[in-house]
This record gives sequence, C-alpha cells and structure tokens, in this order.
Amino acid sequence: MRSLTVARAQKLASRGYIVLLDRYPVPGFKHMDCPRIASAYGKRFKKFANVEERLYSKTLAPDILFVVNAEFEDIIIRRPDDKEADLRSRWMDVQKTDYADLNFYRVDTSKDPIKSVNRLVLNEFWNSIVLNDKCYHEILGISGTGKSTLLSNLEMINSGNYRIRLNLRDIASILVLLDIGELVKLKSRRELNLYLHFLCSIKRYQYFRFWSENQPSVLDQGPIYQLAFLLHRGIIGSRRAVGFRRILSKYSPKVIYLSSDHNVIYERIKRREKRINSSNTDITNLIKKYSEIYEWILSDNNFESLTINTSELTPTEVHIEYNRCLNVHN
Repeated sequence: MRSLTVARAQKLASRGYIVLLDRYPVPGFKHMDCPRIASAYGKRFKKFANVEERLYSKTLAPDILFVVNAEFEDIIIRRPDDKEADLRSRWMDVQKTDYADLNFYRVDTSKDPIKSVNRLVLNEFWNSIVLNDKCYHEILGISGTGKSTLLSNLEMINSGNYRIRLNLRDIASILVLLDIGELVKLKSRRELNLYLHFLCSIKRYQYFRFWSENQPSVLDQGPIYQLAFLLHRGIIGSRRAVGFRRILSKYSPKVIYLSSDHNVIYERIKRREKRINSSNTDITNLIKKYSEIYEWILSDNNFESLTINTSELTPTEVHIEYNRCLNVHN
C-alpha cells in the first residue's frame, strides 16, 4: 500500500499538484517506514522479503523532506499509550539517520509552538518551490547508464524527444543548413527524421538564441544526442560537427550527463530481457565510441553540464543526484 501511495503521489506531483505525505520511507530507518519482513521473520519468507526490499529501493527521494523532531521527554508525554522502548527506537532512527543526500529541513517542535512550526515549514516549502523553478535541460547518456529508468521514474509530462512532429514552416526554415552530401548518406526514415530535427534545433539556437517557453523542460534524445548519433553514423563530418558543437554550447539547454564504467554498462545491457544480436566486441566498441563522442562534445567549456556516474548507484540514488544537479544548475 505504501508503494502504491508513493506512486500515486509522484504522478500527482508530475501534473503540478502539491502533495504532502506523512512517514515517507527514508533510507537508513530500521524501526519504522522500512523493510520489516526479513527482520521479523528471518529467512522464512525470503521471497516476500526480497519483494519488499525491491519496492523500498525503488522509492524516489522526495522533493523536500521535513525532519520533525522533539526532545525524547516531550515525546513520551505526548504519546502516553505507546511503549517507551518502541518510541525510543523510532526516535533514535530519526536522530542517527544521515540526510545529507536529501533536500531536508529540520523542525524542532520542542522549542517552537505549533503556529511557529507551521510558519517555518510553509516558508521553507515555498522557498524550495522558488529554488526549483523550471530548469530546461537535456538528459544525456548511452544505453545502460540508467537514463531510461530515470526518465520513467520522473513521470514528467513536460518531457520530449526528437519525435515531436515538425511542421512545414520548420522544414522550410532549415533549407539553408541542408547539405546534399549529408542527405545522400541517410539510410533510413529514422535518420532523416533525426537529421531534420537536429538542423531545426541548430537553426533555432543560432538565430533566435533562446530556449522557447513552450518547449519541454526535460529533453531525451535532444540536440546533443542527435549530434552524437549523426557524427557516429558518419552523416556529419568532423568539421561540421565542430561548428554545430560551438552553436549548441552557447545556446542549448543545460546538460545532465549520465556516465558509467564500460564494464558496468555492458553487464547491464546483457541482463536486459531483449535479445542482443550484436557480438560482445561490437557492443563494447559501441559503448566506447559513444562515450568518447559525448565527452568530446561536452569538452567545450561553454556547456553547462554536470556528470553523474551511475556505476554504483541505485535508481533512487541516481534520482537524488539528479535533484542535486538541478539545484546546482539553478
């Protein structure tokens, strides 16, 4: 039930609702709002315990966490029907947990009256909304770095990729950038579609120099991915790529780059359900090549980019790092 409640809350939040939750699962808690089957029953219900652990591990970090605390003596007085030992164990959870990776704010209800507590919480809450105002950015990362998982966890209705339909006005505006030699190299409709979208992005950034307010705030397979794809396929030459990189570095949205060790990426790809037809060498070379291209593109110092190494991070930890990157960008 807790997992379903959190999922529903995240869906509402992605649509613009303000959602307040009590007893949100926090990594580090051992006596409340945490996996309990293994500690209570040992190995007797191992499968259920594994499912419970997995559900908790997939819980995304909250946008802001209010850690409400009080002196233990005050808690005993306020909760006379609870056992003191249970109260102390839960109180110690709150005291000892490290919240450094979360956007948290401590509230001491022993010192402040209820009206002051409400005012402090509301002030911090509204400040957090202002600080996390819309940050237009592209999430970049090759297959196996956790990009798809992060995007699906975000459940953002204001995200998009190059599949957004182009109109005739868009196509007419990029005729000046079309290169016959590049058009000849296109081998599929997907390559043509991506190529046209890329040139449209370049046109928009080069001549209008702004990120339109009606564009998605989070881009998947955006202009930087498109440049890497076209460069890897040999459709765009290195000289044109340098020019395009210069334009993107000045005018494109901010970039959050998900990276990982090549061996980790390879193992993640192997574990996927879809059957892999390519050889091990082909996959390894592809991982290496795309990593090199992304790093080359982002090596331009004008890019506002931050890197998250996902090699040893869980999906929840990746989301925490992502939120931290957004705060740094803002």
